[in-house]
Amino acid sequence: MPRQRHINPTSAPANTEAVREARAIYHRVLTGWAHDVLTLRRDGLDRPSLRGWGDTLPVTPGRKAA
Repeated sequence: MPRQRHINPTSAPANTEAVREARAIYHRVLTGWAHDVLTLRRDGLDRPSLRGWGDTLPVTPGRKAA
């Protein structure tokens, strides 16, 4: 049985505009994400570590350090 293609001639311009808009949004998000990642990497914050506490973990009130 042959497969029929359903082509709507009015959807082509709308589709290309939607693709153009989606690409613009993608590039905007990607640019911001890349900037953030590179900034974190430059500052050495792209790996987990203890920050701001020195060599020890903070002790919460009511709990004793092990």
